[in-house]
Amino acid sequence: MRLLFSAIGLLLVLWLLPGRTPVAPVESYHLSLGTLVKFVLYSDGAPPTVTDRALVEFALVDSLMSRYSATSEASRIGAQAGGGKTFVASECVIEVIERSEYFARRTGGAFDPTVGTLSDLWDFSDAVAPPTEVSIDSALALVGYQDLVLDGDQVYLNRRGMRLDLGAAAKGYAVDRAVSALKEA
Repeated sequence: MRLLFSAIGLLLVLWLLPGRTPVAPVESYHLSLGTLVKFVLYSDGAPPTVTDRALVEFALVDSLMSRYSATSEASRIGAQAGGGKTFVASECVIEVIERSEYFARRTGGAFDPTVGTLSDLWDFSDAVAPPTEVSIDSALALVGYQDLVLDGDQVYLNRRGMRLDLGAAAKGYAVDRAVSALKEA
């Protein structure tokens, strides 16, 4: 019986203690990989600049894999497509291509990292009208993950005009890297 009264007394004391004031989230918005990225950080002590660590990861992935930048590795791989040269890619790009190939095989090509020519045709960022059926058919002829060759750190697209669009996989990869950076912070 004494144990029961002690437990009730403890619960009463805990109930009467003042609650913690909720922490206001720190929000920031940034463009990366052609997408608006929103960071919401809930922390009672971490400075708002901790999101900078996550932004560094997004910037790295964007610089390597964005189809909107002619200097990204993904764009440079496409620029060499069908030309007989392999491209030596960074470890990050290789990881994303391997992940993309895995899902391309699992989905029978429904998820395909070689849709860059088709993505460019639609010009999602500035489109005013859909492309013609003829241009869609021409772009589709340049899609096919089976023509993406990965050998160690070397990448090659077999057909001239093929382009990578690592967008979906790159975004997920960037999020994974940003979460890891935030956990370390």
